[in-house]
Amino acid sequence: MSGADLLPNHLRRSLAGIRRFDQLIAFLRDELDWPIGRTDFEDLTFDYTPDELGIDAGSAAKI
Repeated sequence: MSGADLLPNHLRRSLAGIRRFDQLIAFLRDELDWPIGRTDFEDLTFDYTPDELGIDAGSAAKI
């Protein structure tokens, strides 16, 4: 059973319609009550190096 199977049908439909990052943030905040403020995209993301995550540099572009 996947995590999506645990969601009610209306939430699964909403999740399936997400195509952009801002839609994902709104879904998590408004539908699932995640404590995410209304902030800028840059405030919700971060840059990383493959080494910081223990990922082979050649494989990092695939992730």
